[in-house]
Amino acid sequence: EKASIDEFYLDLSGMDKFFGCYQWTKEIALAVTKETGLPISFALSANKTVSKIGTGEAKPVGRLEIKDLEIKPFLNPLSIKKIP
Repeated sequence: EKASIDEFYLDLSGMDKFFGCYQWTKEIALAVTKETGLPISFALSANKTVSKIGTGEAKPVGRLEIKDLEIKPFLNPLSIKKIP
């Protein structure tokens, strides 16, 4: 799902049954950087909002996986201004 010129969301629900979503996403990011020279940051989480906040925290070229039990500890210390 395209959110802007440089922001996309991908629902990987259920994909961990077949292969690691984090590893697969990391490989896509590396391929995009290799092909385009663009820096890629991403965050995997249970929903778009947490992923968006996680990607912002990971920038400029970072990768985060925020598992269900990690969502509250990840969000709690952040400013409310981080919520899009």
